[in-house]
Amino acid sequence: MNSHEILRTAIKLLGLVLVIYTVIEGLRYFPMMLDLIENSDGTIKTTSQIAAVAIPITIGLMLWFFPAPVASTIIRDDLEVASKDELLAGIENIGIRLLGMYLLYHGISDLVANYVSYSQALNMFGEQIKFSGKERFTASFIATGVEIFLSLILILGAASISSLLRKIRYAT
Repeated sequence: MNSHEILRTAIKLLGLVLVIYTVIEGLRYFPMMLDLIENSDGTIKTTSQIAAVAIPITIGLMLWFFPAPVASTIIRDDLEVASKDELLAGIENIGIRLLGMYLLYHGISDLVANYVSYSQALNMFGEQIKFSGKERFTASFIATGVEIFLSLILILGAASISSLLRKIRYAT
């Protein structure tokens, strides 16, 4: 199994986990979403609640059905492993990317959860949330943004991070 096949499998699993997590969380919030839809005076609240579930499911299904373009973007060339050092470097490289994909999954799910919590608080408390709870939600969104940014650095810069680790590890 070469690095592209391993990465494609990991991307497919990431998509599957994202869909499953979104369905589970969507079912948990489904009664509240129905209540908001029934009591909603406009379609903006309804579409935002539906989008909070539909967007991660769409991303997860795209990762499940189309992992090859994502894998080709992350790994440009597929070299056969010739030595033990190259094998270990490849495993370390893939491990860094898997860590980045886990953080990306966690960041997307946190983003959806923060958005749903914010929209529910906004619907329950109205204008009061803008004064009393705005800092908490702002901090949550910033932390989630940083988490997604770091995950993209790990995914896209795994080769550079791996070579930097090798330089630090084997420096004399």
